[in-house]
Amino acid sequence: MRSPLPAIGLLVVFGVTVPLVSAEQPIDPLRPQNEQQIEVLRPGGVQEVERVDPEEQEIGRAEPVSRGKRIASNVGKVVLGVTAVGLAVGAAMLSLLFL
Repeated sequence: MRSPLPAIGLLVVFGVTVPLVSAEQPIDPLRPQNEQQIEVLRPGGVQEVERVDPEEQEIGRAEPVSRGKRIASNVGKVVLGVTAVGLAVGAAMLSLLFL
C-alpha cells in the first residue's frame, strides 16, 4: 500500500498556491504626459559633432587565445556539464526514492 503523504503534499501545495495565483491585480493605465519627459539641451535642436583624428585613436590588435586557455575553457565546460547532469540525475533519483 502506498503512503498518502505525496497526495497530502500536493493538496497542501495546490491549496496554498491556487488562491495566490487567482488573486486579481490592479492595472494602472499609463498617461502619455507622465510617461516620458523630453528636455531640449540646446536651442534650435542642433547638436555639435566633433571629428576625431584617426591618428589619435589607439586600436590594439586582436590577439588569438592561447591553446592552454582554450583547453582550460573546454575542461571547465565539461566539468560544469557533468556536474549539472549529476545533480539532475541525483534529484530525479531522490524524488523516486520518496515516492
